[in-house]
Amino acid sequence: MTATKIDFERKFGERRAYCRALAELSLQQPQLVREDRTADLVELLKHKQQLINELLDLTNGEHELRDEWRSRRSQIDPTVRVRCETILNETERLLAAILKVEQDVTTTLIQKQEETRRELQAISASGAAHHAYHAEEEGAVSRFRVDL
Repeated sequence: MTATKIDFERKFGERRAYCRALAELSLQQPQLVREDRTADLVELLKHKQQLINELLDLTNGEHELRDEWRSRRSQIDPTVRVRCETILNETERLLAAILKVEQDVTTTLIQKQEETRRELQAISASGAAHHAYHAEEEGAVSRFRVDL
């Protein structure tokens, strides 16, 4: 690979476009989680996975591109280099924002899971108490039953 054969700006721009799309989808996740819209959340996550797979296909060989960029960037036209660095910086900011949203959503989902677990335990305990109460009640009634 040589710097003249690689359109760094286009390649970096394509990667940024996928990251923007992923960031937009990620920003929808917290509301879907808060509103317990599980079906919509699953569809959104499927769409995100599709974008991630496409991004992975696009960035196959990214290490080579990154290494080439590092070794050649000082030889690239300064205007193009600045545009490329701007794109790379924006991409990094998008990825950081996506990571933050993902961490927040994961925390919220864990909290909801814990709440659900506590509620199920309470229901299970009250069901067991209800069953025990009625079992004792039936036994007590049958012992003191008077036939007339």
